[in-house]
Amino acid sequence: MPVHPVQLYEAILAMGVFFLLLYRFSKRTQPGEVACALGIGYALIRFSTGFFRADNAPIYMTWV
Repeated sequence: MPVHPVQLYEAILAMGVFFLLLYRFSKRTQPGEVACALGIGYALIRFSTGFFRADNAPIYMTWV
């Protein structure tokens, strides 16, 4: 059964977050601002890629 390459998706999105944070680092106004952005960005990545993982059974298949 073909599956999505979730690890590649996550790596590409994490690289995008890295470059956004790199840009944001020079524009920071408060300490911890970049760390909070990293936490939120990585959480969004993990949440969005979790739907494409093959190890999650669909909710309608829980009775099987």
